[in-house]
Amino acid sequence: MKRKYLVAAAAFLAAAIGIYWLQQWRTAAKRLAAWEAERAEEVVPDVLHERLAWDHGQLTLGQFAELFKGRTGLSVEIDEAGTELKKPRDIKVTVPRGDFVPEQLLSMVLAPLGLTADVRGSRVVVASVANYQRGRLRTGVYPVPQPKPAGITEDDWQQFIEMNVFGHAVRVPGAIVVVADASSQRRARLVIDTICELRETTAEPVTIPPPATGEIEQRILNELDKETNVDFVEMPLKDVIIYLSELHDIPLIVLGNKLRDASISADTPITKTLRGISLRSALRLILKDLELTYAIRDQAIVVTTPEDAEWRMRTVAWPIDDELVGENSDFEALAKLVVSTIDPGCWREFGGPGLIHRLDDRWLVVQQSSAIIEEVGFLLDTLRQILSSGDHFPSQLITPAHEAEEAIRGALERPIALDFVSMPLKDAMLYCSEELKVPLIMSFRKLEEAAVSPDTPITYKTPPIPAKTALDQLLKLLELDFVVRDEVLQITTPEDSESQLITRVYDTRALMTRMSQQQIQDRIVNTIQPQSWSVAGGPGEAQFYRGLLIIGQTYRVHEAVEQLVESLTSAPTEAK
Repeated sequence: MKRKYLVAAAAFLAAAIGIYWLQQWRTAAKRLAAWEAERAEEVVPDVLHERLAWDHGQLTLGQFAELFKGRTGLSVEIDEAGTELKKPRDIKVTVPRGDFVPEQLLSMVLAPLGLTADVRGSRVVVASVANYQRGRLRTGVYPVPQPKPAGITEDDWQQFIEMNVFGHAVRVPGAIVVVADASSQRRARLVIDTICELRETTAEPVTIPPPATGEIEQRILNELDKETNVDFVEMPLKDVIIYLSELHDIPLIVLGNKLRDASISADTPITKTLRGISLRSALRLILKDLELTYAIRDQAIVVTTPEDAEWRMRTVAWPIDDELVGENSDFEALAKLVVSTIDPGCWREFGGPGLIHRLDDRWLVVQQSSAIIEEVGFLLDTLRQILSSGDHFPSQLITPAHEAEEAIRGALERPIALDFVSMPLKDAMLYCSEELKVPLIMSFRKLEEAAVSPDTPITYKTPPIPAKTALDQLLKLLELDFVVRDEVLQITTPEDSESQLITRVYDTRALMTRMSQQQIQDRIVNTIQPQSWSVAGGPGEAQFYRGLLIIGQTYRVHEAVEQLVESLTSAPTEAK
């Protein structure tokens, strides 16, 4: 009997173990299947990165979903609850005409509505930005590269990664923990790999992480420099952006959720006429009246608020050679120059978010907003151009549009005779624009804040005098000012004019054979609006770099500085 009990007990135990392992196997199989399904959803179909031709069309969101499926083979699911919109399938959307990769087209169509697309393998789920960012989070742990690239700390790695993902990055000893969706996890890995692979310098700067389709980003940068012409009358902002996108065949995206946060509608009417200026300047001028801006991100130009653009950072590494830093490789002086003269408040050194680092004595890595990234690139190009030449250079603006703006400054030196009797301000300015043959715009938002109407009657008469003197006298009657910026002559308020700092490079190499840096700086700071310089608590900054003087100041101050530097340089002698 005892033997039978033992056999039964053994059989029961074997059966229990078998059932347990069967359950474990089934659980493991389910987990494996779920993991494989999850991994399958994380695979980005190649078709999303293929450029396809699209025709302009007004469709409902449901019709767009069918169109997108027909062109790409990917099904589009509209999460009606997740969109937070009433009857989202019936909402009208605009499909822009042009050659765009499907991934960009999704953003161009959905973003103005505050929607986004979550690509899950062979299907696309449309939901609100808020709902998308709350779901499908992953946790990734990334060891800090060893040996560490010279000049980058663990704190730097944490910020480089966090500013490049839609999620959170936390530093722990020896690693960075990232909580974000699958797309951002891939981006974090690319950030680390790209920085670690920076070895020998190249001829061009490197975007970090590199875009999936590099030629698209380069085309965007090229188009920003190209000339554009616009004539909008009460056209909704979203339609203005679609028009520019189709005109230049590049992706422009309105971030509807960010505009709503700032109480700005994507349907805000735009009235603006601009001729013969770059797309870069046209975008700035159009968006400035709405207190908006643009940023370059993920191979597209996004229209957003200044606050969002400031945190929508890009990371770029510039190759640094002896031509730029000299034989002593003074990287610290170059980094100090950048943060001191290009919007200082935006850098970590002055309490802002921006980073600048030397990497292995061959690269300057900068993490900043798109606007600051552009200015850094222009500054480095200007410095290299002047330092590589043994000839004396006239002062240079750090902008690709410096030739157009110098032409406007030249026109302002020409004589003009004015005779206005109760002429509306806007008509008087139109007359000046036509006489000088320069583009002129009025900053209506700023004039409205100053309670000055474009129809305010002007009575002013002068014999032929320099146009800048005549304009100065005329505008002072209304307590207004002018500034040359973004390739146009802008009529605005003194407060707005003084808030727009311009960076200019002055070639003082010849002057420094007769005067010390301190003497030159003292002469400028002590004689030209002394209260406007940082030493007196003002915004202006002056820095020397390898015989060049780089100044960030207002348009008016630069005019006086240029005259003073030219007079000192041409003077026969100057005591040391």
